[in-house]
Amino acid sequence: MTGTLGLGREGAAKLAHKGDIGGVDVAPKARALLQAGIDFAQSVARLLQLNLVEYVENAGAIKLYESLGFEIFGRELGAIMVDDVLYDDFHMRLDLRR
Repeated sequence: MTGTLGLGREGAAKLAHKGDIGGVDVAPKARALLQAGIDFAQSVARLLQLNLVEYVENAGAIKLYESLGFEIFGRELGAIMVDDVLYDDFHMRLDLRR
């Protein structure tokens, strides 16, 4: 197994076009796992986009997500705190209609 990936969908009717990727824990073959998740999401009726959140300083993951078509659309300042230090997150989006 190369890793795990969670794929969820918004429950409210006005938000049902959006899915979320979370809980990604991957090994070197991450691209194939993420692509499989995207392929599955594209098969879900009326699911138009995927969103995810990534730690700003995780350049490798951000580069991987961007190579799959995700785009940064926002930055959450102080999103997480580890050992009393605040870190920012990027919010990213993939348009499944591409």
